[in-house]
Amino acid sequence: MSPSALSFSCVLLTVGDRPVELRRAVSSVSAQRDVNVEIVVVVNGAADVRVDGATVVVLGRNVGIPAGRNVGIAATTGA
Repeated sequence: MSPSALSFSCVLLTVGDRPVELRRAVSSVSAQRDVNVEIVVVVNGAADVRVDGATVVVLGRNVGIPAGRNVGIAATTGA
């Protein structure tokens, strides 16, 4: 990406074990052109999850949508 490209952070919140949907969502965000994107996945109340191309934050219990999003925002770097 060029230094003048738009940069943004994307927080994806998921509940439970949904690896296919999660990979599809990360792939879709990663496929955007002419942008610098940071992807943070918050796994709300599920087992350990690994996602290529994203920072993953695993919460041991379901803390709800607003709190889960806030955790994801706190994990972004603004890259």
